[in-house]
Parts: sequence; C-alpha cells; structure tokens
Amino acid sequence: GFPDDQGSVMTNSNGEYYAKVEFDWSGTITPKKDGYTFSPPSRTINNIDEDKVGQDFKATEITYTVSIKTGSMEGVVLNGLPGNPLTGANGSYSALVPYGWAGTIEPRKDGFEFNPPTAEIESLKGPKSISFTPSAVKIEIAGNVGAGGVEMTGLPGKVVSEADGSYSVTVDYNYSGKVIPKKEGYTFEPAEYTFQGLTYDQTVNFTSEAQQFTISGTTGMPGVLMEGFPDEVITDPSGSYSVSVDFDFTGTIKPVLEGYSFNPGTMTYTKVREDKLNQNYKGSVRTFVIKGKTGISGVKMSGLPGNPVTTGPEGSYSVPVEYNWSGVVTPEKEGYSFEPSD
Repeated sequence: GFPDDQGSVMTNSNGEYYAKVEFDWSGTITPKKDGYTFSPPSRTINNIDEDKVGQDFKATEITYTVSIKTGSMEGVVLNGLPGNPLTGANGSYSALVPYGWAGTIEPRKDGFEFNPPTAEIESLKGPKSISFTPSAVKIEIAGNVGAGGVEMTGLPGKVVSEADGSYSVTVDYNYSGKVIPKKEGYTFEPAEYTFQGLTYDQTVNFTSEAQQFTISGTTGMPGVLMEGFPDEVITDPSGSYSVSVDFDFTGTIKPVLEGYSFNPGTMTYTKVREDKLNQNYKGSVRTFVIKGKTGISGVKMSGLPGNPVTTGPEGSYSVPVEYNWSGVVTPEKEGYSFEPSD
C-alpha cells in the first residue's frame, strides 16, 4: 500500500517496518505474509502532515486441522505428526498444524498393517482428512518335512505336507504354539518345534526317516534281476536276495533272467508293515521245439539232444531243446540220402 517508489516494504527480524512518504500522502497499509492473519487487517492514513509511529499490527499464525481415522482402532501411533500421537478410542485423532506444514504420516501398531501405508502432505493449504484401513498382519510358517502326507499337528487347522514334503500355514501375528509332525511308520528330527510370539515369517524344516522292513528269498540261481524294488536287486551266487523297503512299500516284483521263467511270475506287495521272508521263486530254463519232416518214417535225426530221435509216420519229428541250444542235425537211414544233408 506504500508508494511505488518505496519498493517492497518488509518487516525486519523484529517485525518492525518503516517507510518514507511525501507530505499530504494518503493510502491504506495492508500487511501480508503466507500463513498469517493480521489485526487490524489494514490501516488507512489520510493527508499525512507528520510522522506516524505506532502503526502496529498483531500477527496470528494460521493453523489447519489434520483429521486422522484408522477405522475404529485406538492406540495407533501416528508417526510424522507433531509428537507422534495415538488415536483415541474410536480410532480418530485431530492435530492442528501451521499453514504450509509438510510431512509424511505413517500409522503403526504391532500386529497390524494399514492401507495406504503412509500419507504425504507436501504443503498444507487447508483442512485435511485422511483415512487408513487397518488389517491384521498374518505370519507364514513354511518348510519341508521330508515326506508327503505328514500331519503337522499343533498348527491351526489341518496341515498335511504335500507329496514333496513341503507344508505351509498362515497364523496370526504374535502366534505361539508347538508343531509335532506325525506319520505312521516315520520318525522326525526334530521331533517337535515350538514357536513363541511370532512377528515375522518362519521357515522350519524337519528330516524324516521311514521304518524299514526286509523282503528276502531265493530264485535258485544267481544273477537274477528282481525288478520292481526301489533300487536294483540281483540275486547272489547262491541265488538268494534280501532288500530293505520303507514302511508302506507297495510294488510288484518280477524275477528276470534271460532264458529262464519263474514260478510265480510275480509277487505283489501292498503297504508292507512287517518283514517278508522266504519269498521264493522257482526258476526253470525256457525250452523250444524243433520239428519238421523228412518224408519217410524211421529216419534217425542224429545230433538232437536226448534219446535218438526217429521220424514217425509221414516222416515227422519233434523234440524240445533248452534256451540257447546249438547243434548240427543229420538225418540218417540206410539206403536214403537227404537234402539238406544236415
């Protein structure tokens, strides 16, 4: 409000000001500063003819209300507001902050997270209302127990490990409890694990050991492959075999040796829970039949195994031989020649 030739008239560090004006000047002086109001809002001077002192104004800082709501949750710390206050019984809090105030408000309470996690105010120019939605923090307990179908007793709900042994469960913040893995025929290390006041995710692994049983017997001959066991099993020089299998082993065992058949051909096991001894097979060499005709009866088929083989009616013959048999057969009868000769 002062004449232009005075430029900008600013108060000093003590809030004092002065300006020179010409005789008979008239004008209205209005103090202005962001974030403040003044009383009186202005002063009018008419036809000045002497110095004017004591033209004072009273400054009042402008404040605005920041209103916070955290659902209905009390005791939430509002980091970032002056004094880091707590919300009241209905989850509310109101703070007076000066014009232009800037800050980041972050609600915090053990066991809870908020959406949004923070609220940023860059420069407050009016009242502000902010709402945060609380939700309980959940803690994940996970790991591997070394076997599928293991019940993780003690954890909330029914928790059973997957086929690969993995398990997981979600519990409340500050959860305390004891988990004991259980499966018939298995032992675990550690046998149990205690949780106390969990505040972050946990990974807890166990090792498992299955109870084992023996399946044993003989095939009567060495080198027989016993197909169907978890690992390769071959009969020893005496024809015997013995193998350890896990609790609840299920499978079909088949003895295999080239050129031999076995009785029984297979043995099936379902959920083995005891030793299986004297699981014996009887092996016998496979046989084949060589047969044909010479055109006349009474021909001696020299070279075939066993008693001399002689052709019957119509010159037919038939003889069994063992697997992998080799030999030269020559038809013989006095007064006759044969094609082929052997």
